[in-house]
Amino acid sequence: MSDNPILERNFLALAANNSELSARIGSTSPLKELTFIKARTGVLVPALKVNSRLTPLHSTFDPLKEGERLPGLYSNTGYLVIFGIGAGYHINPFLKNKRIANILIIEKNPYLLRRVMENIDLRRLFMDTRVQLLVDEEPITIKENILTNYFPAIAGDLKTLTLRPLFDL
Repeated sequence: MSDNPILERNFLALAANNSELSARIGSTSPLKELTFIKARTGVLVPALKVNSRLTPLHSTFDPLKEGERLPGLYSNTGYLVIFGIGAGYHINPFLKNKRIANILIIEKNPYLLRRVMENIDLRRLFMDTRVQLLVDEEPITIKENILTNYFPAIAGDLKTLTLRPLFDL
């Protein structure tokens, strides 16, 4: 398959729940404008180069700790819609809460996802059965997915979270 063990493990984990998406991302080239920098804690942080300026997608101080703060801003239950996967540091803390019914991750850039998968272990996200990942989908597909899978009486509130640097560009 690949001589990159991180990428290979990510593809296997993604294929376990979504073989079609795994194949589609597998045939995608990685985004060359995405590089990785080390946070002060040593954790890799994806950073997007736009107009010769580097924009980190997560904190460059302690992205893991800052990600851990996010669940405190939301109620303990519900259906989360998260815009932008980044390295998953903002998503992983929600996986610890078994009262979160579903997490829908919407990533608009398959090339970015491919590049991240080469460098960051996303298996925990890909293997959690509550997580759905939609990549480069039309708004109508996203709408239909939410209408099909979100049941307020069961899941509770619907909340959104945005990986800000991706949408502030």
